[in-house]
Amino acid sequence: MRLGFNRWGISVCLLFLEACANIVPPDGGDKDIHPPKLVAQSIKDSMLSAKPNQLSLQMDEYITVADAVKEITMSPSIEAPLLVNYTYKKITVSWPDSVLLPNTTYRLNFGNAIKDINEGNVYQRKPFVFSTGSFFDSLKLMGTVWDAAKGMPDTTARVFLYNFDKDTSVFSAKPFYQTKVNNKAAFQFEGLSAHNYAIIAVNDANNNAAIDKGESFAYIQEIINPATHKQAITLRLFKEQETVKDNKVVAKPPAVADAKKAFITNVFIDTSDLSKRVQELNTGIELELSCKPIKVNKKQFLLSRDSASIMVESEVVLRSDSLNPLHYSIATNWLPDVHYELRLLKGLFEDSLGRKSAAAIYKFKTKREDDYAQLNIQIPDTFLNRNAKLQIFYQDKLWKQLSLDQTRFQFKFLDPGKYSFIIFEDANKNGKWDTGDYQLKKQPERLWRHEASIQAKSSWEYIIDFKPFSNL
Repeated sequence: MRLGFNRWGISVCLLFLEACANIVPPDGGDKDIHPPKLVAQSIKDSMLSAKPNQLSLQMDEYITVADAVKEITMSPSIEAPLLVNYTYKKITVSWPDSVLLPNTTYRLNFGNAIKDINEGNVYQRKPFVFSTGSFFDSLKLMGTVWDAAKGMPDTTARVFLYNFDKDTSVFSAKPFYQTKVNNKAAFQFEGLSAHNYAIIAVNDANNNAAIDKGESFAYIQEIINPATHKQAITLRLFKEQETVKDNKVVAKPPAVADAKKAFITNVFIDTSDLSKRVQELNTGIELELSCKPIKVNKKQFLLSRDSASIMVESEVVLRSDSLNPLHYSIATNWLPDVHYELRLLKGLFEDSLGRKSAAAIYKFKTKREDDYAQLNIQIPDTFLNRNAKLQIFYQDKLWKQLSLDQTRFQFKFLDPGKYSFIIFEDANKNGKWDTGDYQLKKQPERLWRHEASIQAKSSWEYIIDFKPFSNL
């Protein structure tokens, strides 16, 4: 019998079989939010009189390890790096047992290093603990870390303990213990022995467990022994003031009269629409000249306001700028929602060539009171009699600084926007906040930030009872 075949039919079948061989994962389903689980551990936890040299963890799913140098640490530190290897569902951390000290409690911390390979869910566990002696050290030290310049808790710092019986300088020594602060800027050392320690906090950006130039750090002067020190420790991070070369800046001389250039007076006020409220109630009118005047005739300008359709002269002051001889300002007690007319008569200013400024008229309208916010600040009595200063920031820039010789302050005609409040103790009475200096054993000046900023709105009145920010 003769057999025949259809080559097109075979081709279709092959294509069909190939398509069937491509397995596509099903779409949809709930996202995996569960971290890996521990299935087995190579050695048991809490061993006494032991000198292990590695620990292996077997997980229930495929894992990855992130930032092992930063996250996986031995405390107290050892004179050798930790070796981390992981494959599939297993991670192994090893170290030479020859570097382990006698009668010492060790804690191996995994931090946030172990994650599942798909969704990055973090496996978290208590430290693996063992002791090379016959007992576990059980003393503790705890505290919080703050940014001294901001008055805010710092959640990025690392805290180091140095063995004071052995180390002489925290700048050259390796920390004996180290830990990270939590999301409330709190830290805790556990399993400590009754030794004397120096304590330091550092914004350790490069994770080298050292204080590098430009990094913020904090210290306390006293030596700490956890056997006797039971209260919480507060560490205030600061950056030391860098030494700046005394390069004298030569001020640019003011523009002199030039016969080829006109003598111009610029007045910064919007006169394009008389119905539009443009002039602020809390500032004057700014003037800028094209060259330095040698003569100012303060009688050669007038400011009048509309009062029942009659223009009434207003008391006004022309002020020069001590830092800029080309700059002047016109100040008065502005009335809200009123039309004004500013008349600059010829010869208000005269330059060295004898040229007189030209005459000009400017018509404009002031803003209303409800275009502004009002602020009342109540300061606790505890800040009096300690050379304290109140700083008010508008849009994150210093707007006003006041000495705290009273407990109540009121401000009207505030521009809408963000306001925040700081009090600092001006210990050296130089009118500014000063940072610390480790070599001089000088702590940064104390500073407190109000617990919240405000977003001021037009026509609103705000009452602030100053309350220092708390991380509790």
